[in-house]
Amino acid sequence: SGPMGVLPLSENRCQVVWTAPHAEAKALRDLDEKEFLTLLE
Repeated sequence: SGPMGVLPLSENRCQVVWTAPHAEAKALRDLDEKEFLTLLE
């Protein structure tokens, strides 16, 4: 996939920004949380 960034937020939280082609981004968006976290690792 494309580049990924982990951006800091307040209160010990963060936001993941993952750049991917449109079709791949849609497939990532459609994953359930467990599947997404597995790919993220």
